[in-house]
Amino acid sequence: MVSASSAGIEILRSCVIVAVMLDRMYILVISDHRAGPIIYEVDVADMTRARVLEDIRQGQYGRVLRIIEFNPVEGICREVTDDEDFARALERDDR
Repeated sequence: MVSASSAGIEILRSCVIVAVMLDRMYILVISDHRAGPIIYEVDVADMTRARVLEDIRQGQYGRVLRIIEFNPVEGICREVTDDEDFARALERDDR
């Protein structure tokens, strides 16, 4: 039988593991769609700066409206559309 205190420790341990897994920067892309702005569904593992840049260069996104970088654990969120690497990738994509 599992005691309430050991169950609480297991829940806490699970929360810590999730928090550690989420404590990194993620990138999401908001694109224009005929029905309005959309965010494409992607695996969380693919929400990295390198992967999103590669996907933009390969034309995987429609008309990009905004690129957002965030860390859900630290509460950081900022628009990075005009960051040099994304701006260059988007210029190349517009040609």
